[in-house]
Amino acid sequence: LFLNTTDFRLVHIKDIGLFCYNSNRRLWEVYVAGNKRGFVLKRSVTNAMILGFDPRFVQVHQSFIINLNYLSEVIDNKCHFLPPFDYIDTVKVGRMYRRKLIQRFSRL
Repeated sequence: LFLNTTDFRLVHIKDIGLFCYNSNRRLWEVYVAGNKRGFVLKRSVTNAMILGFDPRFVQVHQSFIINLNYLSEVIDNKCHFLPPFDYIDTVKVGRMYRRKLIQRFSRL
C-alpha cells in the first residue's frame, strides 16, 4: 500500500478488512488487522484500483469496499464483520450495490 508519495507499507491481502472513502479529505483509507485506525492511501488510488487487487474485495456503498472474508452478516443494510474488524459498525450497503453483494456472497 502506498501511503503517500514516498512511504509504503507491506500488507497481506488477508489482513485487509475494508476500505473507506473519506469525502472530507477526498481519499481512500484502509483498515488493516491489528490497527484500530485506518491508514490513508495516496490521493491517486481509485475504487477501480482497489477492486482490482483481489476478487474478495467488493464495493457495497459509494464509500465502502469490504473484504468478503470478514463479512459475517448484513442486517438492516448494515455490515457486521468477524474479528478483528467486529468493532466497525458504520458500513452501510447501498441500494445499487446490494444485488451484487448478495450474488458474490452466495458464491462463497
